[in-house]
Amino acid sequence: MVKFFAALSILLLNPFCQVSAQQVQALFSRGVFLMGGKTPYVETYLMVRGSSVNFIKNESGKYQGKVEVTLIASQGDKIRYADKYILSSPEADDSLNIGFNFIDQQRIPLSEGSYELGLEVRDVLTNAEPVKATSELIIDIPTDSVWLSDIQLVESYTKTIKPGPLSKGGYDLVPHISEFFGSDENKLIFYNESYNSLGVLGEGEKYLIKFHIEELNSFRTIAQFTGFEKANSAMVNVFMKEIDISELPNGAYRLVIEARDRENNLLGTKSQEFIRANPGLAVNLNNIDLLVTEGTFTQGYKNKDSLTEHIRALRPISAEREKQYSENVIKEGDFELMKQYFLSF
Repeated sequence: MVKFFAALSILLLNPFCQVSAQQVQALFSRGVFLMGGKTPYVETYLMVRGSSVNFIKNESGKYQGKVEVTLIASQGDKIRYADKYILSSPEADDSLNIGFNFIDQQRIPLSEGSYELGLEVRDVLTNAEPVKATSELIIDIPTDSVWLSDIQLVESYTKTIKPGPLSKGGYDLVPHISEFFGSDENKLIFYNESYNSLGVLGEGEKYLIKFHIEELNSFRTIAQFTGFEKANSAMVNVFMKEIDISELPNGAYRLVIEARDRENNLLGTKSQEFIRANPGLAVNLNNIDLLVTEGTFTQGYKNKDSLTEHIRALRPISAEREKQYSENVIKEGDFELMKQYFLSF
């Protein structure tokens, strides 16, 4: 999923007040998939912050907001796709109960090529200027290899009973449009499709679909957040997992999915970046190596000597196990691990 903010300001608004003529705040993302494993389409996900939209009473006596959404896919001066529609919010009993977000999902059939995907969102109940954003979109599907769709982050899901706009791969998927996972979110659910393993491997062949979470900057795989699933070669294979991230510390990460054959050769891969905020996690000696030091005060240390001195200065307030651990860290001389230990204290 590729994301961009469709807003000029992302300041949090008071969720308990009705807004006036201000710009809509929204988050937009999209992913590329193949219908039946052959025909490309773009799935778009839009989240509108309810507190940034005006609400008025509708015919049923409930409060409701409406935004006009315009989606355009163009190549140079040629418009390949255009749609304009009204997106209505859920109904609210009163104007003080509008502190929610509402979402929309669309599917756009597009052939391979490079596009500019444009979005415009306007509150139909005000005279405020519409919010506009653009994103580059490249659809390039190989025919002689296994190809993985974009990764869709999922808020919640159920088995499909009656197919609808959110149905895909046998599930109804409510998209998790933001790449931010706060302290109240302890699950990371994702959906992915792999294509053409039948054509590449042949009928009746098996392959592995692996996943792992890695640190964004160091590319270091975090061992406890890995897994795999066996798959049979097919035109389309669905891969959906739910990961417990309650023990994942603060940091910027990358979710990676790989398709590999019997000899562990890489057939295809896709990744999705995300941010984890988990300030309540009690760091212990078993997960110190998960800490991300990038962007913290520990980056100011340029040599081991000064850091060693400061770690040893912690001994008077350290437990016996911590004292032993710190001495082992110093003796080992791993500069990054020393910074991680010091950051965790």
